[in-house]
Amino acid sequence: MPTFERVTDVDRSAADLFRYHAAPGAFERLTPPWDDVEIVEPLRRLADGEVAMFKVGVGPAKLRWVARHEQVRDGSAADGVAGFDDVMVSGPASSWRHEHRFEPLPNGRARLRDRITWTAPPGGGLVVGPMLPRMFRFRHRRTQDDLALDAALRALPDGARRRVVGITGASGLIGRELTALLRVLGHEVRPFVRVADAAAATSSRPGTIAWHPGSGAIDVAAAAGLDAVVHLAGESIADGRLDDEKQARLRRQRVDQTRALWGTLAGLARPPAVVIGAAAVGFYGDRGAEILDEQSPVGRGPLSDFCAAWEQAVLAAATSTTRAVALRIGIVQSPRGGALGRVLPIFKAGLGGPLGDGRGFVPWIAVDDMADVILRAIVDTRVVGVVNATAPVPVTQRDQARALGAALGRPAVLPVPRFALKAVLGAELGAHVVESMRVVPRALLDLGHCFRHATIDDAYAHLLGTGD
Repeated sequence: MPTFERVTDVDRSAADLFRYHAAPGAFERLTPPWDDVEIVEPLRRLADGEVAMFKVGVGPAKLRWVARHEQVRDGSAADGVAGFDDVMVSGPASSWRHEHRFEPLPNGRARLRDRITWTAPPGGGLVVGPMLPRMFRFRHRRTQDDLALDAALRALPDGARRRVVGITGASGLIGRELTALLRVLGHEVRPFVRVADAAAATSSRPGTIAWHPGSGAIDVAAAAGLDAVVHLAGESIADGRLDDEKQARLRRQRVDQTRALWGTLAGLARPPAVVIGAAAVGFYGDRGAEILDEQSPVGRGPLSDFCAAWEQAVLAAATSTTRAVALRIGIVQSPRGGALGRVLPIFKAGLGGPLGDGRGFVPWIAVDDMADVILRAIVDTRVVGVVNATAPVPVTQRDQARALGAALGRPAVLPVPRFALKAVLGAELGAHVVESMRVVPRALLDLGHCFRHATIDDAYAHLLGTGD
C-alpha cells in the first residue's frame, strides 16, 4: 500500500494546530486553489464518526467523496499529542486514510505530520502520486503562514479578542478567502445577503444579514454586535466593457450604495468599530515608472475620478467611534478567478505574453496577502484612511508574463498589442489594463506588516503548486 508523509515544525503549540484544523473553514482554507473541489455536506464538528461529503473534479467528471473522521484527540492526554484521521468511506480511490498528527515539541512548538496511505484503481497511482507532494507543500505553508499572522496580530493591543465581522461580497474571490481565514482563526463571520426590496431586509437566515443594497436597509437585529464590516460587493471594473452604462452602474454600486450602507450602520445602537471598503489602484492612472504611495495625487481621466469618488464614499463612514479604511486594491492573483484565472488557459497553451510593450508596471497582490491585509485592518487600530493593498515589489508586465510562464513551464513571449485590447475591451478599459502604476504599500510597510509573497515568482509558485 503506497504511503506519503510530510512533516513540518511550526512555531505554535499542538493545541493551536488542533484548533486550527478543527475550526469551521479549515477544509476550504487548506484546499489548494488549483483543485476542483465542491463541498456538498460540510463537517459539522471534528469528532469521532462525523462525516463530510464533497465532490472532486477528475478530468471532466465530478466524483463524490465521503470521509469519516476517527481517532480524534485534542491533545489533553498525557503525551500531549493531538490529531485525527479521515478515512474515505466512498470515493474515487480504492482506499484512503489520512492521519493528521500534531506532536508537541519543546518551547511551545509542535510538529505537523500528515501521513496518507492509499490504494487506487489501475493507473490511478500515476495521478495521485505526483499530486500529494504539491498539495501538502501548499497546505503546510498556508498553515504556517496563517498561524504566524495570528500570532503577530495577537501581540497587538486587544489583538487576541474574537471579532464578529460582517462581509458584503463574501462569495466573491476575495470574500471567500477572507471568510475562510477569519473562521479558521476563530472569528465569527456574518455574510450580508442581498434581498429584493427594503421590506425584506428584516428577516435573515441564521448567521447572515439580509441587505437591500439600493436603500442600504439591513436586518438590524442580525447586525447587532458587529465589530467590523468589510464591504467588497459590487461589479468588477475589469469585467466587460467600461462603457457609459457600466460606469453609471459602477457609480451606483460603489458610491451611492456604499454611502447608503454606511448610513444604516451608523444608526445601529452600537456601530461597528471599523468599516473597511474596497477601492482601487485605478486612482493613480497611468504614471510610468513613478513610485506611487498613499500620499501621491490622483491621476487624470474618468477612471481615476471615479476611483477617487469611490474611496471618498468609503472614508465618509469615519466618526468619532468608527474607524474607516479604504483599500486601494491591486490586481488580485488567484487561479480561482480574477485576472490570473482568465489568462491561465492562454499561458498553459504557450500563447501568453506581456500586454502592450511590456514596460508598464503591474500593481499586483496575492489573494492570501489580500485577506491578510483586511484582517490586519480589522484588528490593528493604526490602520486608518487610505491604504494601498498591493505587494511590496511591483513588476513590469514583461516580468509578470515571464514569471507566470516560468511557473507553468511554458513560453510567454507573445505580446498582446494595444489595438487588440481596445477592440476586445473597449477604448477606456483597453487603455486601463496597459496603464503603468508602480504602487507600493507604504502605509503597511511602515506598520511592519509582513507579506507572505513579496515577489511574484514566489506567489505563482505557491498558488500554482510549482514551488520546491
